Amino acid sequence: MLTKVVDDIYLVKVRFPFGIREVNCYLFKGERGYTLVDTGSEAEESIQLWTDILSSGIVIEKIVLTHVHPDHVGLARWFQENHQLPVHLSTIGNEELKMIQNDHIKEEDLENIVFENGAPSIPTEMLSLDPTPYYFTPDVLFEIGEFIQLGDDEYEVIWTPGHSTDHMCFYQREKQILVVGDHVLKDISPIIYFSLSNKEVDSMKHYFESLDLIRNYPTKLCLPGHGEVFSNLTERVDELKKGHEHRLEQMLNCLKSDWKTAAEVCAEIYQPKKKAHFFSPFISTIARFKYLVSEGMVDYSTENGIRYYRAKSECNIKKVEVSTTD
Repeated sequence: MLTKVVDDIYLVKVRFPFGIREVNCYLFKGERGYTLVDTGSEAEESIQLWTDILSSGIVIEKIVLTHVHPDHVGLARWFQENHQLPVHLSTIGNEELKMIQNDHIKEEDLENIVFENGAPSIPTEMLSLDPTPYYFTPDVLFEIGEFIQLGDDEYEVIWTPGHSTDHMCFYQREKQILVVGDHVLKDISPIIYFSLSNKEVDSMKHYFESLDLIRNYPTKLCLPGHGEVFSNLTERVDELKKGHEHRLEQMLNCLKSDWKTAAEVCAEIYQPKKKAHFFSPFISTIARFKYLVSEGMVDYSTENGIRYYRAKSECNIKKVEVSTTD
């Protein structure tokens, strides 16, 4: 159930019934017990796993959350109610949480964005915004730049928006350990979500900026939210930026002669074989269009409620700068 990563840090892989099927949760050992970073989803399988771990004698003292996506916060309330454990969340994450709880972010908002970007029918479960994982109130709020304790060590809170508006990484300077969450993954590119709480947010631009930010942190070990742990942060950040630059170039090439929807461009680039495989790249494609429009490389017009895009004449993708500062 527990896999030792380094002294006093353990990995727990928690299954969940959607997406890439596993989330990484981490236990940081301290004198008063373990700090758990992220909980996994609210699936029965997840509950049984944590019940077994707690029954084995593991004592958890608190929960710390990287961001409020359901696969990371799904059992926050369960830990509070069944084990009286305090949940720590960023103030930005708490704002996102309240938006969902107060019905300011609705399933219809997502459906409307999907429609206006020209998507074909998508499986209902992919569009569902189940509020159940969000029905909890954090016990402790922390701020950007603050230091929080994971186990017996202090970690700096780093705001890294892109994958989500409220995403936080945690950095231990002496040991050069970075809890990178879903911001950087070893083998796949994280989904860059558009913001439902603020449609003016350019998630792609924020992602590039926060990649540059964490690239400058000397790091020996990265603890991601999915997949395997890794150490080559600088190289991985550069790979991700080049990968996004390639996708942006592909999008512009698709738009040189015709007006097209985000859904049409996504299908042309990714050629998904199943509808369920369409949703994740489609979401990132919408976020990339926001970036291309804000950078002045693409025009758009709306017809019958559907948005169409076209590249501006003589437009080439601006190179995404790869930082050389360590």
